[in-house]
Amino acid sequence: MVSRRVCDFLLYATLVTITFEKYTWKIAGNVNIADVFAILFVLAYLSRRLPRRDGRVDRTVGAVILFFALFLLVYLIGFYNLETQQALTQFGKGLGKFVLHFAFLAAAVDAIARRGEHLFWRSLVWFCAGIVVNAGYAALQLLAAQAGHNLDSLVVHPFTGSTTQINVYGAVSGSSVYRADGLTGDPNHLGIFLLVPLLVLPPLYFRLPPKHRLRVPLALSIAFLLLVMLATLSRSGALGLIVGVLVLLVPYS
Repeated sequence: MVSRRVCDFLLYATLVTITFEKYTWKIAGNVNIADVFAILFVLAYLSRRLPRRDGRVDRTVGAVILFFALFLLVYLIGFYNLETQQALTQFGKGLGKFVLHFAFLAAAVDAIARRGEHLFWRSLVWFCAGIVVNAGYAALQLLAAQAGHNLDSLVVHPFTGSTTQINVYGAVSGSSVYRADGLTGDPNHLGIFLLVPLLVLPPLYFRLPPKHRLRVPLALSIAFLLLVMLATLSRSGALGLIVGVLVLLVPYS
C-alpha cells in the first residue's frame, strides 16, 4: 500500500502541473506531465482505497460519476460516425484522456471528501501556485521575446524535444505584438486558467483581518495575475473575468 504522504505528493504535483501543457510527449498520442502524475495518483489512491473494502461514496463523488456516465454516453454515440482508421485512432486517444481525467477528478474529490477542509485548502494552494508559476513564466517569456530570445528553447525544448515559442498576434510599425501563453501553448488557454485564482483569491482576501500576514501576498498575486491576463490579449479570458466578477458581486455586494 502506498503511503498517504506519497499519495498527497502525487495529488499536489498533478494540480501544480495541470496547466503546463507544453510539457507534452508523443507517447500513445500526446501525454503531458500532468497526465503522468494523474495516472500515478489514481493508482496510488486505489492501492489505499480498495483494500479497505469501503463502498461508501460521497454525494459529490457520485455527481462526478454521474456526469462521467452522461458525457461518456454522448462521446460513445459519436463512435458510429467514424469512417476512417485515423478517426478511430483519434477517438481511442480522446477516450483514454477522457477516462483518465474523470478518474483523477473522482479520486481527488473522494480524497478531499474523506479528509476534510485541510486537504481542500492545501490542494487549492498548490493549484493556484501552479498557475502563478505559469504566469511568472509568461512574464519572463514576454520580456525575452521583446529582447529577441525564445525562452521556450531553454525551458521546454530540452525536456520535450518540441519547438515552441510565444504567440505573435501581429505587428505594429514593424515591431511584433506578442500574446503571452506561458507554458500553455495558447494565450486563450492561459487567460482561462488565470480566471480561477483571479475569481477565487479576492473573496479570500476580503475575508482576512486587516493585519493578517497573507493579505499582502494575496494582493500582490492578484495584481500580478491581472497584469498577465492583460498580456494574453484574450477576449474569452476578459469576458470570463467580467462575468465572474458580476456573479461574485451578488454575495459580496
